[in-house]
Amino acid sequence: MLQDQFKENIKQSFSKVRQDISNLENELNFQKEIIIKQNSVIKTLKEMLDELKEGMVLFKTALKEGSTGNNRVNTNKQQTNNK
Repeated sequence: MLQDQFKENIKQSFSKVRQDISNLENELNFQKEIIIKQNSVIKTLKEMLDELKEGMVLFKTALKEGSTGNNRVNTNKQQTNNK
């Protein structure tokens, strides 16, 4: 009788261990899916940032080329005040 109870306890223990392992595998697979999705989002955001950087460089270049500062302002003209 005692031996049968011992065997049953062992079976239940192994059954619990198998269930725990199964739960851990499921959780691990779930976490892997989350990481894969997050990596995809990070990749997309990085691509967007790269495009923004490229646009900023083009914008700064266009500003530098389009900005003449005082180079083209004729400062020799006299100002007249209409009073």
